[in-house]
Amino acid sequence: MANTLILLYHDIVKQTKNLHIYDVSLNAFKEQMELLKVLVSDENKEMQSYRLINGHNCALTFDDGYRVWAQEVLEILKASKLKAYFFICIKNINDASILKQHIKTLHENGMIIGSHSVTHRFMHQLTEKEIYDELEQSKKALEDIIGQKVLYFSVPRGVCNESVLQIAKEVGYKHVFTSQIGSNETLDYALQRIAIKRDTRTEDFKAILDGTSLDRMVLEQNLKDKAKKVLGIDLYNRLRRIFIPRAEKQRI
Repeated sequence: MANTLILLYHDIVKQTKNLHIYDVSLNAFKEQMELLKVLVSDENKEMQSYRLINGHNCALTFDDGYRVWAQEVLEILKASKLKAYFFICIKNINDASILKQHIKTLHENGMIIGSHSVTHRFMHQLTEKEIYDELEQSKKALEDIIGQKVLYFSVPRGVCNESVLQIAKEVGYKHVFTSQIGSNETLDYALQRIAIKRDTRTEDFKAILDGTSLDRMVLEQNLKDKAKKVLGIDLYNRLRRIFIPRAEKQRI
């Protein structure tokens, strides 16, 4: 089986300046999907992914929940004949960042709906009961919306542990999508992804697709993980918000 690259997006925005770190401008997203469309040769049915000319498979995922997903993003994906996983946080439904009808529209157009928890809290900081509640309640809420089983879970805020993975299996998720950087040699239960950010240039995107930038990105990830362990996740994120302008949107 070819390695599978799973790309991670969040919000797609019309502006090109003053973006949050995980926002991607609409123009950049269009360009990236055009590039991906050119590279696609055939669809891999084992997972909703597409085989690239260089031999990799590539899958698209989106985290959180934004109205633009069922509007401009859906139009671009359909024009490029691409499908994607959309992981919805129930909090984003409650605050109307995305509406139930938007989720139905995505589902009706062949997109895969997955869970991104109820509250977007750090899963590793919760009790087992709280983790069960986050994974079960979000799964059921989304199943009630689309009328179909929800089989995929995306871990919020990028932090996962064995307890979360075990509970996800017990709840009935087929795969858990993490924020650990890398390509997937096999489709294991926990899958690695590569985040596309505001500063991902065209040449960076091409290097991700052909795999030439993965070693550097994994090294950067390892350094960040070590910093999180030394500083603690809360202090790490406070410092990150100070030194990286608009590092993330407030979700909790």
